[in-house]
Amino acid sequence: MPLTQAIASWISRTAYSQIPAEAIEAANVSCFDALGVALLGSRAPLGRTLVAYADASGGHPQSSIVGRQDKTSAALAAVVNGACAHAMDFDNAGGFGHPAAVLFPALFAVAERQRSSGRALLEAYVIGSEVGLALYYGGGGAKHAYRQMAKGFHSTPVFGRLAAAAACAKLLGLDGDGIVAALGTAASSSSGLVCNFGTMTKALHAGDAARDGVIAADLAARGWTAAEDVLEHPLGFMKSFFGDQPVNHEVIASRLGKVFLTPVTYSLKRYPTCGFNSSVTETVSTVIRNGECAAAEIAAVEIFMTDPSSEVLLFSAPKSALEAKFCVRYNAAVAALGRERALFSHADEQALDPEIMQFMEKVTVRVDPSAAGDKGRAGAIPVRITLEDGRTIERATPPSEVEGASTRPLTPERVTEKFRSNARAVLDEGRAETLLDTFRDIRRIDDISLAAAAVRP
Repeated sequence: MPLTQAIASWISRTAYSQIPAEAIEAANVSCFDALGVALLGSRAPLGRTLVAYADASGGHPQSSIVGRQDKTSAALAAVVNGACAHAMDFDNAGGFGHPAAVLFPALFAVAERQRSSGRALLEAYVIGSEVGLALYYGGGGAKHAYRQMAKGFHSTPVFGRLAAAAACAKLLGLDGDGIVAALGTAASSSSGLVCNFGTMTKALHAGDAARDGVIAADLAARGWTAAEDVLEHPLGFMKSFFGDQPVNHEVIASRLGKVFLTPVTYSLKRYPTCGFNSSVTETVSTVIRNGECAAAEIAAVEIFMTDPSSEVLLFSAPKSALEAKFCVRYNAAVAALGRERALFSHADEQALDPEIMQFMEKVTVRVDPSAAGDKGRAGAIPVRITLEDGRTIERATPPSEVEGASTRPLTPERVTEKFRSNARAVLDEGRAETLLDTFRDIRRIDDISLAAAAVRP
């Protein structure tokens, strides 16, 4: 069976009862976390701008914008909530990029409009994420994963649109032909340029993908047509984004439903910054927390990287709070100074505090693409800290050992506290606790439209 048809068939026949409990739990935690970070992001400058845009645009009152009293159309709510969820790079990460910032806003908007249950939302979330993951990996192992920095297209909106379309189509109960049409429509919208990292538009990548997933499924429900072979066509999605890189269509289709990757793929972030900084920030923070040295004793910090096109090397000297999230030198500096809270700042002048910027002068990145690296600690970025007395500390923390990684997940207490802190930035204490209790276990929600009232102050 052709790839597009095979995926559509899998989506239509897969039910909640077939999904492993751990995958449902991972989806639940991801959605819960996404709602909290969207609330926090709604108070960022880009969040306020998008809310003002939504207010000016009008729209039928179908779906809620988090942190606002008014409702708007499902598609408009999806784009605003999606961008707010990704506004601070505080949303979950892994797999094809930032799945929750795309999938949850899209599904939340449609589920509220359709009065769907929480179980239906989570079922659709897992199915959408599985589709996005399968396409992202192209039927191969990690070495065949989509290389966004080489392609120039951000993987989150590229694969997120198809994932959101698949998820929304499932939530709407579309048949196989309808799902094919939704996938075909969403595939034609896939885009998102890496050069927009460090700007407001990077967050809009997630919002646009959520919106386009909603639109694609809604149009398909009304009889819209699109290419029936959009994935496998010689001029279709996979060829356009993978080029000559090997793609195994049979493996993509066959692994769906056999290996639910959701629980072991996604991580929740402790700090609002690009996830590729996590190895370095964890290393430096641990050295300081363990009392191995103090910031005042550090003469130099050297970071050794093999990838010259890494996201965290986009800005050597950031000029804004958003650019700082993609500067590994900045992240090393705030970790050394114990100033990680600076990553939460919306204001450029606060994020770019003179003390942090001055310490950054001690931080050097050494890029050597030919370096073999430590093969036993995959993804670890070596860090060498030289002290004023000449002593050196050399460490490398693999991403799998960073707190919040899927292999070292945040405790339920830490997840709850993260949500509570984010929610209280927007809601009063009582309202924040009501929202926490309502969405902590989405499986218990019988009608999302009734639960959604809690997101409005």
